[in-house]
Amino acid sequence: MGSLRWRMALVLTALALPVAAAAQGRKPNAEVDVLVKTNLRIAPEHTEKYKSMLGAYARQCLGGLAAKPRKDAPTQPEDGAAYYRLAVVHAGSIVVANSPKSDRAADRSEGSVRYLLARQKGRFQFDLTRWTGKAYESVDKWTSDFSTVHYTPVSPDMTRSDIPKWRKEALMRAYPKAVKDGILEHILPIKVVRTFGQPGGTQSLIVTLANESLWPLKTVKIVILWPQQHGKEAYRYRAELNYSGLLMPAEKTTLRGKGTVMAGAYRYELAIPMQITATPTFDPNRGPLWLRRQVEAMKNSATRSAAVRVMERSLGWLTPVETKTAVSALIQLLARDAPKGEADVPKGARVLLEKIGRPSVPLLSDALTHDNPGIRLGAACVLQKIRVTDRTVLSRLRDALKDDCRPVRAAAAKALEASGRTVTPE
Repeated sequence: MGSLRWRMALVLTALALPVAAAAQGRKPNAEVDVLVKTNLRIAPEHTEKYKSMLGAYARQCLGGLAAKPRKDAPTQPEDGAAYYRLAVVHAGSIVVANSPKSDRAADRSEGSVRYLLARQKGRFQFDLTRWTGKAYESVDKWTSDFSTVHYTPVSPDMTRSDIPKWRKEALMRAYPKAVKDGILEHILPIKVVRTFGQPGGTQSLIVTLANESLWPLKTVKIVILWPQQHGKEAYRYRAELNYSGLLMPAEKTTLRGKGTVMAGAYRYELAIPMQITATPTFDPNRGPLWLRRQVEAMKNSATRSAAVRVMERSLGWLTPVETKTAVSALIQLLARDAPKGEADVPKGARVLLEKIGRPSVPLLSDALTHDNPGIRLGAACVLQKIRVTDRTVLSRLRDALKDDCRPVRAAAAKALEASGRTVTPE
């Protein structure tokens, strides 16, 4: 969870997606769609309802990014309709008790409740894929194991003949919130730092909220239920916290709230551990599509400066795989026909490549042999700011001393000198 797995497993894989490639197939018009599968085959209506609930949970976690399915939509989302697809695969079992149990409320004046117990365990596998123009390719996978218990209140005057009906109701209600946990813990971790207050009275709490998704978080409603034992009395509290603003990817914030004692909490509820549910809203206009636009904006002199600032903020999010993708995209922005000198190298792309530094060296080395002289020149100029020690890269810089383009020869010489080699361009 500490690693920002969604961050740039999504981010600059998108930047390297060529416009031409997207044009080859269907052009996506949404950010994310959701595909759900389950191994449960208890009854056809149960399977479909279960899948529908899991899909609704997943879309709730992706607030504002995944469109609600149309009634006439096919079971399988249409390929290419969204930039990303989240596949949720469930494998597990549900066992419902054959007879109800009864529990009194913590406050005896509240009476008692009868319920059917449903035990559920299994695993969710999540697979995030990206549309390449022809097919979806995986960019991130993770799993979430779960073992949960669900309580379905039943009629106080339930008879033995009513049990099959109520068991079916309990079966339908026994959908795990583990799918929420599996997604939110991956993209929006919420941790309770501490709770404090008088037993049986108002409880204060401090919460940390970290945005590990790609998209800026606009709002989130957080509901926390937790038990607390003080001496002989047990209490269960409820607190609601709300965030509103713009929490950017890789940022986190601290929230404070107050919880009140839940009236009529039954004894079985007092044994349930802390539960945290969240309903976030992300900004899809500042996600992958937004960053693609920044790359395009870097090609326009009027919008280049603003786009460079956006990209600079993005660099801190990159993992090694995404860094490689970002470098590939930026190198293409160096292209110029018949450059006359280093002044012809686009400053924005050059600065960003220099800030990325050593991870960009392998691709810059390959760029020294590119057909476009502007890309060769730009690569040599960037390597002037990086002390090169790799023999293959040094060899290519020496070969560049014989380049047909004079500015490339001069830039290669400077790069070699910056690396501690004394040379004279031919």
